[in-house]
Amino acid sequence: MIRRLGLWGAPAAAVFALAACGSTATAPVESASASGEVAGWGTKGVELRVVNKGPMILTVWERGTSNTRIINPGDSTTFQGEKSFADDVEIDMSWREQFRVEKPLEIDASNPSVGTPNVTVGYDNRAYDVGDSHSFSGMTDGMDYKVTIKREGDTDDNKMFVVEASWSRN
Repeated sequence: MIRRLGLWGAPAAAVFALAACGSTATAPVESASASGEVAGWGTKGVELRVVNKGPMILTVWERGTSNTRIINPGDSTTFQGEKSFADDVEIDMSWREQFRVEKPLEIDASNPSVGTPNVTVGYDNRAYDVGDSHSFSGMTDGMDYKVTIKREGDTDDNKMFVVEASWSRN
């Protein structure tokens, strides 16, 4: 496995059931881990599993890539920090089935080198300890949405988030 060196993460977040974990970037730590990593570096990463809680189709774009996915109600997909220095995943979501919209819902999930893992929905950033959850609601692109983000258990330095959401017509 090739390990990439990472920088301190920026906030990140999601709408429709996202799960965050992963292991693609690294950040400085006090000493080598028991897994035999190089002294001074530890694995950090994030992954988002998006589950469309319906009833409408969801379009998701991963920022900084050409990765666009259409998710039908009840289906899911996973986004990982595939880029260099990827201790966060940033996505935009909309109910419209088109390439880009003017005002998508922005979601960022982050596993920072320093501080608590966090998720940002729009401009609202919150740190999450295991077991924490928070609900958001609002309107974007002419539709109402409701989002609940939950932090579940961790594996090593990987952080697990679940984000559930639904869209409806006003």
